[in-house]
Amino acid sequence: MFIDLLNRQRDDIVVPSDFLDDAAAALLTNGWRYSPTKLPLPHTPDRCRSGWHIVAKYSRLFRYPASYGTRSHELLVLPSCFVGLEHEPLNDNAKFSRFSRNIYCPSAHLMAISVARTHIRNSLKTTLFGTLMFSWASYFWRYSGFEVNELEGRAEGEVVDWWRRLAG
Repeated sequence: MFIDLLNRQRDDIVVPSDFLDDAAAALLTNGWRYSPTKLPLPHTPDRCRSGWHIVAKYSRLFRYPASYGTRSHELLVLPSCFVGLEHEPLNDNAKFSRFSRNIYCPSAHLMAISVARTHIRNSLKTTLFGTLMFSWASYFWRYSGFEVNELEGRAEGEVVDWWRRLAG
């Protein structure tokens, strides 16, 4: 779960890229509605807006149905290609733990690879979003319990190098 600057709660999920439109349609059919919230938030100062357009371009943002009884709660649906997991099948994949019927959680290593790929592919280095993502990555690295060397052979060289710079 992610809590943004306005203390609004948001859940982020990833779906296979070719299923993004179907997932959005299924949510709309079941009482969800597109969120009027735009990324970045409209009142965000210009210096803080950089990088968010990339997330807005690829994602679908929904409001939970009233029947869920949550306040200002949103669901951000991202395609697997945006987070660098487009080549990772969910079924019968040891890199994921099945949490529920259709919910899979990536391993710490796969999550680390995903964060680095997203940052590298979208050239987020000089944006506020990139800075926030890098900060989150450093927090993740500190508390996830993996060593950067463990990514050797599991990820492409630029991903390993990115984590080495962060851990350095």
